[in-house]
Amino acid sequence: MLSHRKTFQFLIILLLFVAGTASLSQTLESGPQVLTFFSDVDDTEQPYGLYLPKNFNPAKKYPLVIMLHGAGSNHRLALRRVFGKSNLPGSEAIASRHIYVYGDADNPSPEELQARREQAEHAANWPVYRGAFLGRVMVFPRVLADKEVRPSDLEASNLILFGTKETNSLIAKFSAQLPMHLDTTASDYGLVYIFPVGEHYLLINSGLPWWSVAGSGQANPPMYGPPGLLMDFKDYLLFKDSADNVVAEGRFDNNWRMPESDAEKMKVKGAVNFTTVHNEPNEFEH
Repeated sequence: MLSHRKTFQFLIILLLFVAGTASLSQTLESGPQVLTFFSDVDDTEQPYGLYLPKNFNPAKKYPLVIMLHGAGSNHRLALRRVFGKSNLPGSEAIASRHIYVYGDADNPSPEELQARREQAEHAANWPVYRGAFLGRVMVFPRVLADKEVRPSDLEASNLILFGTKETNSLIAKFSAQLPMHLDTTASDYGLVYIFPVGEHYLLINSGLPWWSVAGSGQANPPMYGPPGLLMDFKDYLLFKDSADNVVAEGRFDNNWRMPESDAEKMKVKGAVNFTTVHNEPNEFEH
């Protein structure tokens, strides 16, 4: 009797699986997409990336490829890796060795210097606790003042630079190679962009931080802290007051030049000053 009951339960599960597969093919389009499932472990919705081939037929057999990512990645980036694509530039800046750098080039007051240090430390807050199931991300990047960065750091690391060319000596050092700078009067704007210099990336955050939300200046992303927001970051973002109040965002072209339409949006606001356009293409792989 017990064996018959088990057989019946197995058939029910099998029928539900087949029905679910048929339903999946009817409701989902081909190509990459993000879905979620409810986890009984910690009662949360867990996202995952899925790719269905063109003209998917549930009656046919297909190879199944499963990609498990580490704590410093996510489902979207993992799916890109399956197809041999690299990280998006924003995430590439933090995917390898990197340093968070705040500026003291303008001789700020002790209170202002402390605020800048805390901003950089908050940006570097990888070791956030993600619940009993996922645990804590154990990544501890360095946070330095601009004057503490050594020549060897410049040779070996990507740099996450906070401030402007007036307040951060490293932004000033590379200012002629960078495409744009936040105007000193644009106190209610945030400018974030990634740009290659030499063999490494610089990620510039001038003005409001990239995790700003209206009325608080800080957001609390559910996973990975502020670095997690860079995983889906494009190449550049200009916002006013809050990161969800976007003036312009997008990607540079293969020569790391901004589309004229986005440049015009920034110019109209008067918040960004553009440097002279380089005549020679940037050979850094984009």
